[in-house]
Amino acid sequence: MTLQSPPPTTAPVPTAPRPATGAPPEWAIERFIKRIGKVTGAAGRFLDRLATLPFLGPIVRFLSSVWMGIGVLLLLAMYIALGSGFASLRARMEMTDLEFFDWYPMRILVGWLALNLTVVTLRRIPLTLFKLGSWTVHIGILTLIGGSVWYFSHKMEGAVRIYVGQTQDAYYDATERALYAYPVGADGAVDEARGTMTPLPRLPIFYDHLTADDKGLDRALPASTFEGLGKAFGGVRARITGYYAAAVQDPVWAADPAADKADPTNAKGGLPGVKISLTMTGESSGNWLIGNSPQGQVLDFPHDPNAFFGIEYLYHPSAEKLREISAPLEGPLGISVRVPSLGVEKVYTVT
Repeated sequence: MTLQSPPPTTAPVPTAPRPATGAPPEWAIERFIKRIGKVTGAAGRFLDRLATLPFLGPIVRFLSSVWMGIGVLLLLAMYIALGSGFASLRARMEMTDLEFFDWYPMRILVGWLALNLTVVTLRRIPLTLFKLGSWTVHIGILTLIGGSVWYFSHKMEGAVRIYVGQTQDAYYDATERALYAYPVGADGAVDEARGTMTPLPRLPIFYDHLTADDKGLDRALPASTFEGLGKAFGGVRARITGYYAAAVQDPVWAADPAADKADPTNAKGGLPGVKISLTMTGESSGNWLIGNSPQGQVLDFPHDPNAFFGIEYLYHPSAEKLREISAPLEGPLGISVRVPSLGVEKVYTVT
Protein backbone atom coordinates (compact mmCIF):
# COMPACT_ATOMS: atom_id res chain seq x y z
CA MET A 1 0.00 0.00 0.00
CA THR A 2 1.38 3.41 -0.99
CA LEU A 3 0.45 6.45 0.94
CA GLN A 4 0.32 9.80 -0.96
CA SER A 5 0.06 13.25 0.57
CA PRO A 6 -2.48 15.67 -0.87
CA PRO A 7 -1.14 18.40 -3.23
CA PRO A 8 -0.15 21.60 -1.49
CA THR A 9 -2.68 24.34 -1.59
CA THR A 10 -1.54 27.78 -2.92
CA ALA A 11 -3.27 31.05 -2.07
CA PRO A 12 -4.33 33.16 -5.06
CA VAL A 13 -2.04 36.13 -5.85
CA PRO A 14 -3.96 39.45 -5.96
CA THR A 15 -3.78 41.24 -9.33
CA ALA A 16 -4.28 44.94 -10.23
CA PRO A 17 -7.66 45.81 -11.74
CA ARG A 18 -7.68 46.22 -15.50
CA PRO A 19 -8.40 49.72 -16.85
CA ALA A 20 -11.82 50.21 -18.32
CA THR A 21 -11.86 50.23 -22.09
CA GLY A 22 -13.11 53.43 -24.00
CA ALA A 23 -12.08 57.02 -24.93
CA PRO A 24 -9.44 58.82 -22.87
CA PRO A 25 -10.57 61.70 -20.66
CA GLU A 26 -11.16 65.03 -22.50
CA TRP A 27 -9.12 68.13 -21.85
CA ALA A 28 -10.83 71.30 -20.71
CA ILE A 29 -9.85 73.12 -23.91
CA GLU A 30 -11.26 70.24 -25.94
CA ARG A 31 -14.61 70.47 -24.16
CA PHE A 32 -14.66 74.24 -24.70
CA ILE A 33 -13.95 73.87 -28.44
CA LYS A 34 -16.61 71.18 -28.70
CA ARG A 35 -19.24 73.55 -27.30
CA ILE A 36 -18.33 76.18 -29.88
CA GLY A 37 -18.24 73.46 -32.53
CA LYS A 38 -21.88 72.72 -31.91
CA VAL A 39 -22.75 76.26 -33.00
CA THR A 40 -20.51 76.20 -36.09
CA GLY A 41 -21.74 72.71 -36.92
CA ALA A 42 -25.34 73.90 -36.80
CA ALA A 43 -24.43 76.77 -39.12
CA GLY A 44 -22.77 74.35 -41.52
CA ARG A 45 -25.80 72.04 -41.56
CA PHE A 46 -28.02 75.05 -42.22
CA LEU A 47 -25.86 75.93 -45.22
CA ASP A 48 -26.09 72.33 -46.38
CA ARG A 49 -29.88 72.58 -46.37
CA LEU A 50 -29.70 75.87 -48.28
CA ALA A 51 -27.50 74.18 -50.87
CA THR A 52 -30.42 71.86 -51.76
CA LEU A 53 -32.89 74.68 -52.45
CA PRO A 54 -33.68 75.57 -56.07
CA PHE A 55 -32.68 79.23 -56.01
CA LEU A 56 -30.19 79.62 -53.16
CA GLY A 57 -28.61 76.21 -53.74
CA PRO A 58 -26.44 77.15 -56.74
CA ILE A 59 -25.19 80.26 -54.93
CA VAL A 60 -24.25 78.34 -51.78
CA ARG A 61 -22.57 75.60 -53.81
CA PHE A 62 -20.70 78.23 -55.84
CA LEU A 63 -19.44 79.92 -52.66
CA SER A 64 -18.42 76.53 -51.28
CA SER A 65 -15.90 75.97 -54.06
CA VAL A 66 -12.25 75.96 -53.00
CA TRP A 67 -11.15 76.63 -56.58
CA MET A 68 -13.33 79.72 -56.67
CA GLY A 69 -11.47 81.04 -53.61
CA ILE A 70 -8.14 80.42 -55.32
CA GLY A 71 -9.39 82.33 -58.36
CA VAL A 72 -10.43 85.29 -56.21
CA LEU A 73 -6.98 85.29 -54.58
CA LEU A 74 -5.37 85.47 -58.03
CA LEU A 75 -7.64 88.38 -59.02
CA LEU A 76 -6.73 90.19 -55.81
CA ALA A 77 -3.03 89.63 -56.46
CA MET A 78 -3.35 91.08 -59.97
CA TYR A 79 -5.29 94.11 -58.72
CA ILE A 80 -2.76 94.84 -55.97
CA ALA A 81 0.18 94.32 -58.35
CA LEU A 82 -1.25 96.77 -60.89
CA GLY A 83 -2.04 99.40 -58.26
CA SER A 84 1.31 99.08 -56.51
CA GLY A 85 3.63 98.63 -59.48
CA PHE A 86 2.10 100.98 -62.05
CA ALA A 87 1.67 104.44 -60.55
CA SER A 88 1.02 105.85 -64.04
CA LEU A 89 -2.14 103.73 -64.25
CA ARG A 90 -3.49 105.30 -61.08
CA ALA A 91 -2.52 108.73 -62.35
CA ARG A 92 -4.43 108.25 -65.60
CA MET A 93 -7.45 107.30 -63.54
CA GLU A 94 -6.91 110.44 -61.41
CA MET A 95 -6.65 108.34 -58.26
CA THR A 96 -4.12 108.25 -55.43
CA ASP A 97 -2.98 104.91 -54.02
CA LEU A 98 -5.33 105.43 -51.07
CA GLU A 99 -8.30 105.94 -53.40
CA PHE A 100 -7.29 103.03 -55.64
CA PHE A 101 -7.14 100.51 -52.80
CA ASP A 102 -10.40 101.78 -51.32
CA TRP A 103 -12.20 101.61 -54.68
CA TYR A 104 -15.29 99.44 -55.16
CA PRO A 105 -13.51 96.69 -57.22
CA MET A 106 -11.17 96.10 -54.29
CA ARG A 107 -14.08 96.04 -51.85
CA ILE A 108 -15.97 93.53 -54.03
CA LEU A 109 -12.97 91.21 -54.27
CA VAL A 110 -12.17 91.19 -50.55
CA GLY A 111 -15.85 90.79 -49.68
CA TRP A 112 -16.12 87.91 -52.13
CA LEU A 113 -13.04 86.23 -50.65
CA ALA A 114 -14.29 86.67 -47.08
CA LEU A 115 -17.69 85.17 -47.94
CA ASN A 116 -16.14 82.22 -49.79
CA LEU A 117 -13.73 81.50 -46.94
CA THR A 118 -16.54 81.61 -44.37
CA VAL A 119 -18.86 79.25 -46.28
CA VAL A 120 -16.08 76.77 -47.09
CA THR A 121 -14.92 76.69 -43.47
CA LEU A 122 -18.42 76.13 -42.03
CA ARG A 123 -19.41 73.45 -44.55
CA ARG A 124 -16.17 71.53 -44.99
CA ILE A 125 -14.13 71.88 -41.77
CA PRO A 126 -15.71 70.78 -38.45
CA LEU A 127 -14.46 72.71 -35.44
CA THR A 128 -12.53 70.24 -33.31
CA LEU A 129 -9.27 70.33 -31.41
CA PHE A 130 -7.45 68.58 -34.26
CA LYS A 131 -8.93 70.93 -36.90
CA LEU A 132 -8.14 74.03 -34.89
CA GLY A 133 -5.09 74.83 -37.03
CA SER A 134 -7.16 75.26 -40.20
CA TRP A 135 -9.69 77.36 -38.35
CA THR A 136 -6.92 79.56 -36.93
CA VAL A 137 -5.46 80.19 -40.40
CA HIS A 138 -8.87 81.04 -41.88
CA ILE A 139 -9.79 83.33 -38.98
CA GLY A 140 -6.43 85.06 -39.39
CA ILE A 141 -7.12 85.71 -43.08
CA LEU A 142 -10.58 87.09 -42.26
CA THR A 143 -9.04 89.33 -39.58
CA LEU A 144 -6.47 90.59 -42.09
CA ILE A 145 -9.23 91.34 -44.61
CA GLY A 146 -11.31 93.20 -42.03
CA GLY A 147 -8.29 95.20 -40.84
CA SER A 148 -7.38 96.20 -44.40
CA VAL A 149 -10.92 97.37 -45.15
CA TRP A 150 -11.03 99.39 -41.93
CA TYR A 151 -7.56 100.83 -42.58
CA PHE A 152 -8.20 102.08 -46.10
CA SER A 153 -11.67 103.34 -45.12
CA HIS A 154 -10.37 105.49 -42.27
CA LYS A 155 -6.84 106.39 -43.36
CA MET A 156 -6.20 110.06 -44.11
CA GLU A 157 -3.20 111.56 -45.87
CA GLY A 158 -2.29 115.19 -46.15
CA ALA A 159 0.35 117.84 -45.68
CA VAL A 160 0.83 120.81 -43.39
CA ARG A 161 3.77 123.04 -42.54
CA ILE A 162 4.55 123.03 -38.82
CA TYR A 163 7.01 125.64 -37.64
CA VAL A 164 9.32 125.14 -34.67
CA GLY A 165 7.52 125.96 -31.43
CA GLN A 166 4.08 126.06 -33.05
CA THR A 167 1.14 123.69 -33.37
CA GLN A 168 -1.40 122.98 -36.10
CA ASP A 169 -4.97 121.75 -35.83
CA ALA A 170 -5.71 121.34 -39.56
CA TYR A 171 -4.03 119.99 -42.67
CA TYR A 172 -4.54 119.85 -46.44
CA ASP A 173 -6.13 116.55 -47.44
CA ALA A 174 -4.29 114.67 -50.20
CA THR A 175 -7.39 113.35 -51.95
CA GLU A 176 -10.06 116.01 -51.40
CA ARG A 177 -9.59 118.81 -53.92
CA ALA A 178 -10.35 122.35 -52.78
CA LEU A 179 -9.65 125.99 -53.62
CA TYR A 180 -8.29 128.17 -50.80
CA ALA A 181 -8.72 131.94 -51.16
CA TYR A 182 -7.51 134.60 -48.74
CA PRO A 183 -7.90 138.39 -48.80
CA VAL A 184 -4.76 140.53 -48.78
CA GLY A 185 -4.64 143.73 -46.75
CA ALA A 186 -3.22 147.08 -47.80
CA ASP A 187 0.07 146.13 -46.14
CA GLY A 188 0.33 143.01 -48.28
CA ALA A 189 -0.33 140.63 -45.36
CA VAL A 190 -2.56 137.61 -45.98
CA ASP A 191 -5.65 137.55 -43.75
CA GLU A 192 -5.86 133.82 -43.05
CA ALA A 193 -8.71 134.26 -40.55
CA ARG A 194 -11.06 135.36 -43.36
CA GLY A 195 -10.06 132.72 -45.86
CA THR A 196 -12.54 130.52 -47.68
CA MET A 197 -12.30 126.88 -48.71
CA THR A 198 -14.39 125.66 -51.64
CA PRO A 199 -14.50 121.87 -52.21
CA LEU A 200 -13.79 120.79 -55.80
CA PRO A 201 -14.66 117.08 -55.90
CA ARG A 202 -13.09 115.05 -58.70
CA LEU A 203 -10.95 117.93 -59.93
CA PRO A 204 -8.06 116.35 -61.89
CA ILE A 205 -4.79 116.45 -59.98
CA PHE A 206 -2.48 114.45 -62.26
CA TYR A 207 -0.97 115.61 -65.55
CA ASP A 208 -1.56 119.00 -67.16
CA HIS A 209 -5.03 119.95 -68.33
CA LEU A 210 -4.61 122.90 -70.67
CA THR A 211 -6.84 124.21 -73.42
CA ALA A 212 -3.93 124.26 -75.85
CA ASP A 213 -3.58 120.49 -75.45
CA ASP A 214 -7.31 119.88 -75.87
CA LYS A 215 -7.43 118.83 -72.23
CA GLY A 216 -8.84 122.04 -70.82
CA LEU A 217 -11.29 122.22 -67.94
CA ASP A 218 -14.54 124.10 -67.64
CA ARG A 219 -15.51 123.99 -63.97
CA ALA A 220 -17.63 126.85 -62.68
CA LEU A 221 -16.94 127.68 -59.06
CA PRO A 222 -19.93 128.11 -56.73
CA ALA A 223 -21.29 131.63 -56.24
CA SER A 224 -20.33 131.50 -52.57
CA THR A 225 -16.63 130.89 -53.28
CA PHE A 226 -15.44 134.42 -52.50
CA GLU A 227 -18.21 135.70 -50.22
CA GLY A 228 -16.11 135.20 -47.12
CA LEU A 229 -13.43 137.56 -48.43
CA GLY A 230 -15.57 140.67 -47.97
CA LYS A 231 -18.21 142.75 -49.71
CA ALA A 232 -15.85 143.69 -52.53
CA PHE A 233 -15.84 140.05 -53.68
CA GLY A 234 -19.57 139.46 -53.44
CA GLY A 235 -20.15 139.59 -57.19
CA VAL A 236 -16.96 137.84 -58.28
CA ARG A 237 -17.43 134.72 -60.41
CA ALA A 238 -14.69 132.35 -61.54
CA ARG A 239 -14.14 129.23 -63.62
CA ILE A 240 -11.29 126.73 -63.70
CA THR A 241 -10.11 126.42 -67.29
CA GLY A 242 -6.78 124.66 -66.83
CA TYR A 243 -4.58 122.82 -64.40
CA TYR A 244 -0.85 122.31 -64.00
CA ALA A 245 0.18 119.18 -62.13
CA ALA A 246 3.19 121.08 -60.76
CA ALA A 247 3.69 124.81 -61.06
CA VAL A 248 5.36 127.74 -59.34
CA GLN A 249 3.28 130.88 -58.89
CA ASP A 250 4.60 134.06 -60.41
CA PRO A 251 2.93 137.46 -60.36
CA VAL A 252 1.22 138.06 -63.69
CA TRP A 253 -0.45 141.25 -64.83
CA ALA A 254 -3.43 140.85 -67.16
CA ALA A 255 -4.60 143.96 -68.96
CA ASP A 256 -8.23 144.57 -69.86
CA PRO A 257 -8.40 144.42 -73.70
CA ALA A 258 -11.55 146.60 -73.79
CA ALA A 259 -9.89 149.23 -71.63
CA ASP A 260 -6.75 149.12 -73.75
CA LYS A 261 -8.76 149.77 -76.89
CA ALA A 262 -10.65 152.66 -75.32
CA ASP A 263 -7.63 154.17 -73.63
CA PRO A 264 -4.10 153.24 -74.82
CA THR A 265 -2.65 154.35 -71.47
CA ASN A 266 -4.98 151.89 -69.75
CA ALA A 267 -6.04 154.54 -67.25
CA LYS A 268 -9.56 153.11 -67.19
CA GLY A 269 -8.55 149.46 -67.16
CA GLY A 270 -7.92 149.44 -63.44
CA LEU A 271 -4.81 147.28 -63.83
CA PRO A 272 -1.93 149.51 -65.00
CA GLY A 273 1.28 147.53 -65.04
CA VAL A 274 4.88 147.52 -66.10
CA LYS A 275 7.17 144.54 -66.59
CA ILE A 276 10.66 144.70 -65.07
CA SER A 277 13.53 142.39 -66.02
CA LEU A 278 16.78 142.50 -64.07
CA THR A 279 20.27 141.41 -65.05
CA MET A 280 22.36 140.33 -62.08
CA THR A 281 23.76 136.80 -62.20
CA GLY A 282 21.54 136.29 -65.25
CA GLU A 283 18.59 138.01 -66.81
CA SER A 284 15.31 137.14 -65.11
CA SER A 285 12.14 136.33 -66.99
CA GLY A 286 10.62 139.51 -65.64
CA ASN A 287 8.05 140.52 -63.06
CA TRP A 288 4.90 142.54 -63.51
CA LEU A 289 4.44 145.47 -61.17
CA ILE A 290 0.79 146.48 -60.80
CA GLY A 291 0.23 150.14 -60.12
CA ASN A 292 -3.04 150.02 -58.18
CA SER A 293 -2.08 147.12 -55.89
CA PRO A 294 -0.15 148.01 -52.70
CA GLN A 295 1.43 144.58 -52.73
CA GLY A 296 1.85 144.20 -56.47
CA GLN A 297 3.54 147.56 -57.10
CA VAL A 298 6.64 146.68 -55.04
CA LEU A 299 9.40 144.26 -56.02
CA ASP A 300 11.78 143.32 -53.22
CA PHE A 301 14.69 140.91 -53.06
CA PRO A 302 14.82 139.96 -49.38
CA HIS A 303 16.35 136.51 -50.01
CA ASP A 304 19.12 137.63 -52.36
CA PRO A 305 22.26 138.69 -50.39
CA ASN A 306 23.58 140.55 -53.45
CA ALA A 307 20.49 142.72 -53.85
CA PHE A 308 20.10 145.62 -51.42
CA PHE A 309 17.33 147.47 -53.18
CA GLY A 310 13.67 147.35 -54.08
CA ILE A 311 11.60 148.62 -56.99
CA GLU A 312 8.30 150.44 -56.63
CA TYR A 313 5.94 151.31 -59.48
CA LEU A 314 3.97 154.48 -58.79
CA TYR A 315 0.78 154.99 -60.77
CA HIS A 316 -0.88 158.42 -60.30
CA PRO A 317 1.08 159.20 -57.14
CA SER A 318 -0.19 161.78 -54.69
CA ALA A 319 1.11 165.37 -54.71
CA GLU A 320 3.03 164.68 -51.53
CA LYS A 321 4.72 161.68 -53.08
CA LEU A 322 5.52 163.71 -56.20
CA ARG A 323 7.23 166.42 -54.15
CA GLU A 324 9.24 163.75 -52.38
CA ILE A 325 10.61 162.26 -55.60
CA SER A 326 10.37 165.32 -57.84
CA ALA A 327 13.05 165.56 -60.48
CA PRO A 328 13.21 166.85 -64.07
CA LEU A 329 11.48 164.39 -66.36
CA GLU A 330 10.82 164.35 -70.07
CA GLY A 331 8.48 161.66 -71.33
CA PRO A 332 5.52 159.60 -70.03
CA LEU A 333 7.51 157.31 -67.74
CA GLY A 334 10.60 157.65 -65.60
CA ILE A 335 12.78 155.58 -63.33
CA SER A 336 14.28 157.40 -60.36
CA VAL A 337 17.48 155.93 -58.94
CA ARG A 338 18.58 157.05 -55.49
CA VAL A 339 21.55 155.79 -53.50
CA PRO A 340 21.86 158.21 -50.58
CA SER A 341 25.02 156.61 -49.18
CA LEU A 342 26.80 157.29 -52.49
CA GLY A 343 25.14 160.59 -53.23
CA VAL A 344 23.54 159.19 -56.40
CA GLU A 345 20.21 160.65 -57.53
CA LYS A 346 19.25 160.39 -61.18
CA VAL A 347 16.07 160.05 -63.25
CA TYR A 348 15.95 157.95 -66.42
CA THR A 349 13.25 158.49 -69.02
CA VAL A 350 11.94 155.31 -70.60
CA THR A 351 9.36 154.44 -73.22
